[in-house]
Amino acid sequence: MLLDDTEHGPLLRPRGLERQMRPVEPLSVAVMEDDAPHLCRCLEMRMDVNSRDVGGRTALMISAEMDRRRCAALLLEAGADFSLFADCGRDAMALAVSEHMRQLLAEARMKARTEAKGPLQVEARSQQPAVGNQEAARGTVRCFEVVSPRGLAVRRGPSRATPIVASKVFGEVVEVRVLDETGLWGLVDVRWLDESGSCGWVLFRDEQLGELLRAM
Repeated sequence: MLLDDTEHGPLLRPRGLERQMRPVEPLSVAVMEDDAPHLCRCLEMRMDVNSRDVGGRTALMISAEMDRRRCAALLLEAGADFSLFADCGRDAMALAVSEHMRQLLAEARMKARTEAKGPLQVEARSQQPAVGNQEAARGTVRCFEVVSPRGLAVRRGPSRATPIVASKVFGEVVEVRVLDETGLWGLVDVRWLDESGSCGWVLFRDEQLGELLRAM
Protein backbone atom coordinates (compact mmCIF):
# COMPACT_ATOMS: atom_id res chain seq x y z
CA MET A 1 0.00 0.00 0.00
CA LEU A 2 1.41 3.38 -1.05
CA LEU A 3 1.85 5.84 1.82
CA ASP A 4 3.17 8.84 -0.13
CA ASP A 5 2.80 9.95 -3.72
CA THR A 6 5.24 12.30 -5.46
CA GLU A 7 2.35 14.14 -7.14
CA HIS A 8 -0.41 14.03 -4.53
CA GLY A 9 1.66 14.02 -1.36
CA PRO A 10 0.83 11.96 1.76
CA LEU A 11 -1.90 9.37 1.23
CA LEU A 12 -2.00 7.45 4.52
CA ARG A 13 -1.10 8.58 8.03
CA PRO A 14 -1.71 7.16 11.54
CA ARG A 15 -4.73 8.50 13.40
CA GLY A 16 -3.86 11.82 14.99
CA LEU A 17 -1.16 12.62 12.42
CA GLU A 18 -3.39 13.52 9.49
CA ARG A 19 -1.56 16.86 9.11
CA GLN A 20 1.86 15.20 8.93
CA MET A 21 3.07 16.14 5.46
CA ARG A 22 6.51 14.53 5.61
CA PRO A 23 6.95 10.81 6.33
CA VAL A 24 6.43 9.90 9.99
CA GLU A 25 9.72 9.54 11.89
CA PRO A 26 10.71 5.86 12.33
CA LEU A 27 11.27 6.38 16.05
CA SER A 28 7.74 7.72 16.44
CA VAL A 29 6.30 4.80 14.49
CA ALA A 30 8.19 2.29 16.65
CA VAL A 31 6.81 3.92 19.80
CA MET A 32 3.24 4.05 18.49
CA GLU A 33 3.42 0.35 17.66
CA ASP A 34 5.14 -0.39 20.98
CA ASP A 35 7.84 -2.17 19.01
CA ALA A 36 10.88 -2.07 21.30
CA PRO A 37 13.10 -4.26 19.04
CA HIS A 38 12.49 -1.97 16.06
CA LEU A 39 13.12 1.06 18.26
CA CYS A 40 16.47 -0.45 19.30
CA ARG A 41 17.41 -0.92 15.65
CA CYS A 42 16.54 2.71 14.90
CA LEU A 43 18.66 3.89 17.82
CA GLU A 44 21.56 1.68 16.72
CA MET A 45 21.36 3.43 13.34
CA ARG A 46 21.92 6.71 15.22
CA MET A 47 18.65 8.27 14.14
CA ASP A 48 17.87 11.63 15.73
CA VAL A 49 16.44 10.67 19.13
CA ASN A 50 14.81 14.11 19.45
CA SER A 51 13.16 14.27 16.02
CA ARG A 52 9.64 15.75 16.11
CA ASP A 53 6.31 15.10 14.46
CA VAL A 54 3.96 17.73 13.05
CA GLY A 55 2.81 18.62 16.56
CA GLY A 56 6.35 19.12 17.82
CA ARG A 57 6.30 15.86 19.80
CA THR A 58 9.44 13.79 20.18
CA ALA A 59 9.37 10.00 20.44
CA LEU A 60 9.79 10.38 24.20
CA MET A 61 6.71 12.61 24.40
CA ILE A 62 4.71 10.08 22.43
CA SER A 63 5.96 7.34 24.76
CA ALA A 64 4.74 9.35 27.74
CA GLU A 65 1.39 10.09 26.12
CA MET A 66 0.81 6.44 25.16
CA ASP A 67 2.41 5.00 28.31
CA ARG A 68 5.06 3.08 26.37
CA ARG A 69 7.41 2.60 29.31
CA ARG A 70 9.80 0.18 27.60
CA CYS A 71 10.23 2.61 24.74
CA ALA A 72 10.66 5.56 27.08
CA ALA A 73 13.40 3.77 29.00
CA LEU A 74 15.26 2.97 25.76
CA LEU A 75 14.94 6.55 24.53
CA LEU A 76 16.17 8.00 27.83
CA GLU A 77 19.13 5.62 27.81
CA ALA A 78 19.91 6.81 24.27
CA GLY A 79 19.98 10.43 25.44
CA ALA A 80 16.46 11.66 24.65
CA ASP A 81 15.94 15.21 25.89
CA PHE A 82 13.10 15.18 28.44
CA SER A 83 13.15 18.98 28.78
CA LEU A 84 11.78 19.75 25.30
CA PHE A 85 8.25 21.07 24.77
CA ALA A 86 5.70 20.14 22.13
CA ASP A 87 3.77 22.80 20.21
CA CYS A 88 0.99 22.48 22.80
CA GLY A 89 3.40 23.85 25.43
CA ARG A 90 3.73 20.59 27.38
CA ASP A 91 6.81 18.46 28.02
CA ALA A 92 7.01 14.68 28.39
CA MET A 93 6.26 14.88 32.11
CA ALA A 94 3.10 16.91 31.51
CA LEU A 95 2.00 14.51 28.75
CA ALA A 96 2.55 11.38 30.85
CA VAL A 97 -0.68 9.47 31.54
CA SER A 98 0.50 7.14 34.31
CA GLU A 99 2.26 7.47 37.64
CA HIS A 100 4.82 4.87 36.54
CA MET A 101 5.76 6.96 33.52
CA ARG A 102 6.02 10.13 35.61
CA GLN A 103 8.26 8.31 38.07
CA LEU A 104 10.49 7.10 35.23
CA LEU A 105 10.86 10.64 33.90
CA ALA A 106 11.39 12.06 37.39
CA GLU A 107 14.22 9.61 38.02
CA ALA A 108 15.81 10.57 34.69
CA ARG A 109 15.62 14.25 35.61
CA MET A 110 17.13 13.66 39.02
CA LYS A 111 19.94 11.58 37.52
CA ALA A 112 20.73 14.26 34.95
CA ARG A 113 20.77 17.01 37.57
CA THR A 114 22.95 14.95 39.92
CA GLU A 115 25.46 14.23 37.16
CA ALA A 116 25.51 17.89 36.13
CA LYS A 117 25.83 19.43 39.58
CA GLY A 118 27.26 16.70 41.79
CA PRO A 119 25.87 15.84 45.25
CA LEU A 120 23.37 18.32 46.64
CA GLN A 121 24.72 20.55 49.36
CA VAL A 122 21.95 21.38 51.77
CA GLU A 123 22.24 22.82 55.25
CA ALA A 124 21.14 20.76 58.23
CA ARG A 125 17.43 21.12 58.91
CA SER A 126 18.07 22.63 62.34
CA GLN A 127 20.00 25.45 60.67
CA GLN A 128 17.52 26.17 57.87
CA PRO A 129 15.56 29.44 57.99
CA ALA A 130 11.80 29.34 58.33
CA VAL A 131 9.70 29.55 55.19
CA GLY A 132 8.62 33.14 54.64
CA ASN A 133 11.93 34.69 55.72
CA GLN A 134 13.23 35.80 52.35
CA GLU A 135 16.44 37.44 53.52
CA ALA A 136 17.47 34.41 55.58
CA ALA A 137 16.75 32.13 52.65
CA ARG A 138 18.88 34.03 50.12
CA GLY A 139 21.96 32.17 48.98
CA THR A 140 20.89 28.87 50.57
CA VAL A 141 19.43 25.75 49.01
CA ARG A 142 16.47 24.17 50.76
CA CYS A 143 14.93 20.87 49.81
CA PHE A 144 11.15 20.42 49.82
CA GLU A 145 9.08 17.37 48.99
CA VAL A 146 5.98 17.63 46.79
CA VAL A 147 3.12 16.45 49.02
CA SER A 148 0.21 17.31 46.75
CA PRO A 149 -1.19 14.11 45.15
CA ARG A 150 -1.97 16.18 42.04
CA GLY A 151 1.63 17.26 41.66
CA LEU A 152 3.00 20.76 41.40
CA ALA A 153 3.27 23.30 38.59
CA VAL A 154 6.49 25.23 38.00
CA ARG A 155 5.67 28.66 36.58
CA ARG A 156 7.70 31.29 34.77
CA GLY A 157 7.02 33.84 37.51
CA PRO A 158 5.62 34.00 41.08
CA SER A 159 2.01 34.22 39.90
CA ARG A 160 -0.69 31.87 38.63
CA ALA A 161 -1.04 34.20 35.64
CA THR A 162 2.38 33.20 34.30
CA PRO A 163 2.90 30.18 32.00
CA ILE A 164 3.67 26.71 33.33
CA VAL A 165 7.18 25.67 32.27
CA ALA A 166 7.40 22.30 34.00
CA SER A 167 5.64 20.02 36.45
CA LYS A 168 6.65 18.06 39.53
CA VAL A 169 5.07 14.79 40.67
CA PHE A 170 4.07 13.64 44.15
CA GLY A 171 7.13 12.69 46.18
CA GLU A 172 9.62 14.53 43.98
CA VAL A 173 12.22 16.74 45.65
CA VAL A 174 12.38 20.44 44.80
CA GLU A 175 15.39 22.66 45.54
CA VAL A 176 14.23 26.16 46.56
CA ARG A 177 16.86 28.90 46.40
CA VAL A 178 14.98 32.16 47.06
CA LEU A 179 11.50 33.17 48.25
CA ASP A 180 9.51 36.03 46.77
CA GLU A 181 8.51 39.04 48.87
CA THR A 182 5.27 37.35 49.95
CA GLY A 183 7.03 34.19 51.10
CA LEU A 184 4.44 32.12 49.24
CA TRP A 185 6.51 31.37 46.14
CA GLY A 186 9.95 29.77 45.88
CA LEU A 187 12.50 30.09 43.09
CA VAL A 188 13.77 26.78 41.68
CA ASP A 189 16.61 26.18 39.25
CA VAL A 190 15.31 24.88 35.92
CA ARG A 191 18.20 25.63 33.59
CA TRP A 192 17.72 22.13 32.19
CA LEU A 193 14.32 23.11 30.73
CA ASP A 194 15.23 25.20 27.72
CA GLU A 195 17.42 28.09 26.64
CA SER A 196 14.69 30.69 27.06
CA GLY A 197 14.58 30.59 30.85
CA SER A 198 16.82 29.57 33.71
CA CYS A 199 14.40 29.54 36.62
CA GLY A 200 10.85 28.81 37.65
CA TRP A 201 8.58 29.44 40.63
CA VAL A 202 6.59 27.04 42.80
CA LEU A 203 3.74 27.77 45.21
CA PHE A 204 4.05 26.44 48.77
CA ARG A 205 0.37 26.36 49.67
CA ASP A 206 -2.96 26.50 47.87
CA GLU A 207 -6.13 27.89 49.48
CA GLN A 208 -8.20 24.92 48.31
CA LEU A 209 -5.63 22.09 48.11
CA GLY A 210 -3.68 23.06 51.21
CA GLU A 211 0.04 22.32 51.62
CA LEU A 212 1.83 21.62 48.32
CA LEU A 213 5.43 21.48 49.52
CA ARG A 214 6.88 20.24 52.81
CA ALA A 215 10.38 21.02 54.11
CA MET A 216 12.68 18.02 54.37
